[in-house]
Amino acid sequence: NNNNNNKDDDDDADDGDDSSSLTMKIFDLGGQSTFFIFHSMFMTRYALYLVVFDMTQIVDGQVQHTTSSSTSQDKQEALFFLDQWLHSIHLHARGASVLLVGTMGDIVHSRKDHEQISMLLYLRYFQQPIFKHILRNERSKLWFFPVDNTQSSQDKGIQTLRSATVEAMLRQDYVKMNVPLPWLTLHDKLMEINRQECRPLIYMDDVKTIGGSFGLKGGDLINCLRFWHVYSMLLYYEEVPGMCELVVIDTQWAVDLMSKVIRNYALHSVVEDGAARKHMKLWDQLVSDGILAYPLLKVLWSDLKDEEDIDAFLDLMILNGLVMPLQRGVEDNDHEMDTHDWTNKEPNSIISANCNGNTDTKEDIQRIKGDGEIEIVAEDKDEDEDE
Repeated sequence: NNNNNNKDDDDDADDGDDSSSLTMKIFDLGGQSTFFIFHSMFMTRYALYLVVFDMTQIVDGQVQHTTSSSTSQDKQEALFFLDQWLHSIHLHARGASVLLVGTMGDIVHSRKDHEQISMLLYLRYFQQPIFKHILRNERSKLWFFPVDNTQSSQDKGIQTLRSATVEAMLRQDYVKMNVPLPWLTLHDKLMEINRQECRPLIYMDDVKTIGGSFGLKGGDLINCLRFWHVYSMLLYYEEVPGMCELVVIDTQWAVDLMSKVIRNYALHSVVEDGAARKHMKLWDQLVSDGILAYPLLKVLWSDLKDEEDIDAFLDLMILNGLVMPLQRGVEDNDHEMDTHDWTNKEPNSIISANCNGNTDTKEDIQRIKGDGEIEIVAEDKDEDEDE
């Protein structure tokens, strides 16, 4: 059970020595299988990953002082999600360090249980490529960090985790990298705009004006944006039509925006759902069939006032295989397009959703604006390769 749902925060850590003062930006990524499709867009090896699980779900036997115990199904499901996260980190952020964190320390607190969980994790992953990047809890001699959230920062386990996180971050080469002062100044100014003006998105013309005041122009400004994009500190997609005119200051906002379309509608709701449900036929088509009509998209993405910005983010999702244009009534002589309900699919089915690599996305967007639709389609793994 990976605690998540997309948040970010800043956390200052200082061990007393100014030379090792550290400011962290913390993201809480969506752990449900529905959100796995976003990993390729937002994961970076220039980060430290805390993979969180519920100890009560994987400890063997009945937990002391409780009347409940995890079932075999609970255990397998929890371990499956751990597998998925570690594999995803190795795929999309290869080389990044990982700390495994076990919650429910107020219930699972005996040394014997912790050692049993540690041995389980070791035996499961020691032959996996990711294992060399999993950091050991040296203080407790375990392969994970048990914590008791009920005690917050007073919990010794959380204190140990904080110290281990800071120490691990300070060992990373990219933390020690020298960054041009104008680049840092621009980043800080953009973050300030987001905090003070609640402005997660800024136009490139404004960035050029701000950057110019710090001496950043032309190629220097572009290189600066590329640098922060690699670190996922902001988002700048210079090769995506429309997105090259935008800079996303708040990366979490971009995740949340796309999650308004790609989510489990039975579990997750957003403010815009009330207005979207008024379009009963289009809403049912989206929830039941995974087909999103452009008029409904404009309701769900009401944060974007400019239709060109909607098109830009739609381009981004299409080019990353998150959605694809669907043209009603168009059939290939050899086969029909097969549509699926993507909301209840397993992670691999969701991740495989893509569009034809030869699609002229801008042209298709123009075609689907009226009665046209956008659809997420899962590839049929048994489909003949020639098709």
